[in-house]
Amino acid sequence: MNGTGIRDEPVYHAKVYEAGLYLESKTKNARRIIRDKGVKHLELRFLSRTRQYSVRKSWEEGFQKQAGQDIEKFRAAIDQLMSWSSSFGAGDVYSFTYVPSKGLEIRVKNKLKGVIEGEEFSRIFFSIWLGRDPVNRTLKAGLLGR
Repeated sequence: MNGTGIRDEPVYHAKVYEAGLYLESKTKNARRIIRDKGVKHLELRFLSRTRQYSVRKSWEEGFQKQAGQDIEKFRAAIDQLMSWSSSFGAGDVYSFTYVPSKGLEIRVKNKLKGVIEGEEFSRIFFSIWLGRDPVNRTLKAGLLGR
């Protein structure tokens, strides 16, 4: 366990999910985590029922921020991830595990949905939470164990 945090929605004053980041070796260096080629695991446990549209929109914005002009290069992978993200109810767990030489394994409610191949997609994905312009700075600090 590297760190944990809560993703809140300031507009609605709601706690959306709690997140936990697991690494092979603890570190507070976000850049090192993103670039590391070892196993990484991010788990999101939803705290309340959340609209599918809201979560997907947030993830899409995160991909756009992190991939920038290269976003179309990842479009098929993003669309695949979104197709596996169907509902977000209280207690639902989404987990994302980067496995070297394999890719990003996605589990929804403890069921393996599939794998998105490629180290580069995984880096962009983890950057949504740990990059320069993360989805939430307080959540990033928590995931880094600060």
